[in-house]
This record gives sequence, structure tokens and C-alpha cells, in this order.
Amino acid sequence: MTLAERVLRFIPWLMGVLFLAGLVHLTSILVMPRLAPHTAFLRLEQRTALASLSLLEPISAQNIIAPFEDPAMALAICRFDLTQGPLHVRGRFETGQLTLLSLHDRFGEVFHSMSERSAIRGGIDLVILTPAQLAMLEAYDKEDELPSELRVSAHSPRGFVLLRAFAPQAGDLIRAQERLNAITCTTDQIGR
Repeated sequence: MTLAERVLRFIPWLMGVLFLAGLVHLTSILVMPRLAPHTAFLRLEQRTALASLSLLEPISAQNIIAPFEDPAMALAICRFDLTQGPLHVRGRFETGQLTLLSLHDRFGEVFHSMSERSAIRGGIDLVILTPAQLAMLEAYDKEDELPSELRVSAHSPRGFVLLRAFAPQAGDLIRAQERLNAITCTTDQIGR
């Protein structure tokens, strides 16, 4: 057998090993957030109350909540557990003041996001529910009326709402925190 024949016989095996190694590598990267013992959600669980808005300390080199957060943003968290009931987020957004809101499951995956530009008449009225709670709430709706709030179905019963308000100058951080403090998170009961 010549060297060329040996190389040609070896190539399919090499391709198979490379494919399998790539598949294992990709799978481990995608599964790792679900298996990590010290997730961001667990850190937030220790620092924040359930169904209540909690302002977080300003970001610094010593105080990093999550990677890649901007120190020019004031942060607030509202953790939820939809087994206790739907989460209702209400508040006013100041026009022209960048305020961001994102909904995350307990693994940190974003399932909805919005900014102050999507607020209706300067306000936010958002209800986060499970699909079963959404169906139950829709059963209470009047047939000829649209709901007054934005309803978002969560694919996981536990998660958190992350609110960010931009503070362009270091002195604006307190004002940005006040904008976030004006937003409330409460657990509601369906049918009230």
C-alpha cells in the first residue's frame, strides 16, 4: 500500500473525529449555562426580593453583577416566580431619557425587550404570565375591548426583569436611579 492510499484511507476517519469533536464542543458550550452552579440568577436571588423592584449598586471594577454591563447605566432588577401569579410592571418613562427593559428567564435568556420609545403615552403597563395564565386572563376579557396592558407570555415560570436607565454624566446617576424607582413590580391575581 502506498503512502497516498494510506492518507486517503485515513481522511474519512480524521473527518469523523473532527466532526465529533466539534459536535461535543458546541454541545458543551450550549449546555454549560444550564449546568453552571453559580449563575447570575442565583446571585440576584441572594441580593433582591421577589416581585419587588431592587436598585443595584453602581457598576465598578469591584462590583460586577453581569459581564459587559455599562457603568453609565443605572440598574434595577425585579425577580419573578409566576407560580405565585402574574407579574405586573407599571411606571412612567421620561421622553428622551434612554430607559431599557428586558425580560429574562432564570438562565439569562432574553424573551422580550423594549425601550422608552415603545411606551404608550409615556407609560408602561406590562403583565408577564405563563401560557396557562394568559389563557385564563383572556377568558375574563370582554369580547369587544382590547386589553389595556401589554401581555407577555414567559416560557419559564422563574426569571427576572432587568431595567436600565442611561446616565450620560456621572452626576446623572441619581436621576437615572429615580427614573427606575418610579417603576413598580407586583404579583397580581387573575380575575381581580
